[in-house]
Amino acid sequence: MHRMSHKAVLASASTPETRTTTGSRGSHLAFEGVSKSYDGKQMVVEDLSLSIEQGEFVTLLGPSGSGKTTVLLMLAGFVDPSAGSILLNGRSLAEVPPYRRNMGVVFQNYALFPHRTAAENIAYPLQRRGLSRGEIEDRVRRIIRTVQLDGEADHRPGQLSGGQQQRVALARALVFEPTIVLMDEPLSALDRQLRESMQYEIRRLHDAIGITFIYVTHDQGEALAMSDRVAVLQRGMLQQMASPEELYEHPENEFIARFIGENNLIPVRVRPGRTDQWCTAVLDTGASVRARRSPVSPINEVGLLVVRPERIALHMDAPSAAGVFQGRIVESTYLGGQTRFVVDVPGVGRITVKNPSHPRGRDAAIGDMAYLSWPEDLATVIAPERDSIED
Repeated sequence: MHRMSHKAVLASASTPETRTTTGSRGSHLAFEGVSKSYDGKQMVVEDLSLSIEQGEFVTLLGPSGSGKTTVLLMLAGFVDPSAGSILLNGRSLAEVPPYRRNMGVVFQNYALFPHRTAAENIAYPLQRRGLSRGEIEDRVRRIIRTVQLDGEADHRPGQLSGGQQQRVALARALVFEPTIVLMDEPLSALDRQLRESMQYEIRRLHDAIGITFIYVTHDQGEALAMSDRVAVLQRGMLQQMASPEELYEHPENEFIARFIGENNLIPVRVRPGRTDQWCTAVLDTGASVRARRSPVSPINEVGLLVVRPERIALHMDAPSAAGVFQGRIVESTYLGGQTRFVVDVPGVGRITVKNPSHPRGRDAAIGDMAYLSWPEDLATVIAPERDSIED
């Protein structure tokens, strides 16, 4: 099913079912070798190249200082790149001022006018564009319905909850029918429960309206829950750009493996597999397991076998399967729906396991011997960071 136009959705608020998950060079939006330095010495963003398809929801994810907000500011036109090009539909944005880029921006603090009502805040960008009073009233009325602010239009920001203020900021960014919506940590000021609720609302709006969203956050869960694709930045460089599933299950390097959720990283010697996508991981004990190979992992060198704790099954009796390891449980923590175990495997080290909690109590306890196994297609071999090798 194709996405509906912005105007059609504001009138009907119907929701299509499809989600775009791929991108290609030279498409809707492209960064080509973009770098930024504020002082001419230290690079805040370095040689960034990526492309985004029309209608995608792409999140820029990274720790503080990774350069993600600078990327957003360059796209909005508030900051000029030091090198490289930003292209929209194949045309450079270098000489296009911010007010002509037709991009809606939602800031971290919402930036609402405190003396204006919700409706007046939403109407502001339309007034700046010189639309007629009747057209402004019609658009404001429709977007208020779309973001579910009926009954709050005459309230000022100080009379609204945090979630309602966030909806006003969203509506103001959408009401003039922008080409792209840029969002910089828009949920950071909200409590956890409201954040999760607003994640769903933002995703619903995106799917309904069908325009491109570029979202900035440091919250991994937020990025995985909302995005078609996630671009992970560290020290100004793109580490990996992939769907949430691919990013989580198959990290391409050690930074991704450590930054996204919890992982087991086991040193191995990498041997060739039957195809380029697979390899054999040989542990210090001499045992070997088959695993997927990241594009940058070396052959016949030291690598890291990466396995998510929740992908490892803990058995009290030896299973009839290949790649089984035995060890002693040294930690056991009940987490509600899951129990987290730490198992000391001789010659391998401590491996973290997360299994569903038994409804009538845990079957395993500290001191018990247990067997560990995992599906080979959910293990990935990556290259270690240089610092890891030197240490």
